[in-house]
Amino acid sequence: MLLTTSADGCNAFNMSAIMRRAFQLGRFALQICRTAADRNRQQSHWLRKAWAEAKSEAREFARNRDRDIEMRATLAASARDSAALAASFGNDPTAIRNALLHETMRDRMNFAAVARLEAALVAILATQQLH
Repeated sequence: MLLTTSADGCNAFNMSAIMRRAFQLGRFALQICRTAADRNRQQSHWLRKAWAEAKSEAREFARNRDRDIEMRATLAASARDSAALAASFGNDPTAIRNALLHETMRDRMNFAAVARLEAALVAILATQQLH
């Protein structure tokens, strides 16, 4: 059950969902209450629990939003690096394949360099397919 919604970077609490969750959490406790004071105390207790869940959900939304922003920035930086590496080889797939072959035949292969070269090759081939 969504207790909060996120739109335009802002979290909004869904009050009816929070009340529904509070009554769902405390449904059995409310059934055994004999007086109005006991019911009010139980409702207050379970409403605090529901609000705690809603705040936790809002924090999780914020964490996910921040993680998505960081991931987009990382992917953009990776794409820029691939484009720069491809440009350093003159956007020539054969030159990148030769560099990739040279790197994989070395006695101590640098896996990070191989991954960068493969990413640059994929970027060049993807742009050639688009044209």
